[in-house]
Amino acid sequence: MALTRSMTRSVRARRVLRATVSRLKRDAEAKFRTECFVCPFPRAAMRRLIREIGQDYKSDLRYTQACMNLLCRESGDRLTHFLKCASMAAKHADRATLKREDLDLVNSLWRTRLSELQNARWHVRFSEEHIRAQRARAFAEAALAHLA
Repeated sequence: MALTRSMTRSVRARRVLRATVSRLKRDAEAKFRTECFVCPFPRAAMRRLIREIGQDYKSDLRYTQACMNLLCRESGDRLTHFLKCASMAAKHADRATLKREDLDLVNSLWRTRLSELQNARWHVRFSEEHIRAQRARAFAEAALAHLA
């Protein structure tokens, strides 16, 4: 069966409509991801805190909108995770209320883990440098032996 002119128009119209709808969905999802879940805490308070911390490093720091959104989201996520860990520590102590000791415990655990990771990275880096030095020595000895 041959396609008539009116049928081809409807096929084209459907293709255009489908492409438009999918583009709108993508744009809506991107907007939803970047705007709705930017920061689990009040945006103005987080921005003020980020700017205040930034002042310690440089007095006239400027932030783009995307940078500020990213900093708000990441710092908010980190703070949320920290509070969840502290809540689990309080639950472990059969309490429903967070105390300073819960926060101190989580902080010390995180610092211990961070120092372990940094030490592990240092050992890996040291061992890689050691291996490189051994290879260089072996290469130099082989070159000297070949010359002799």
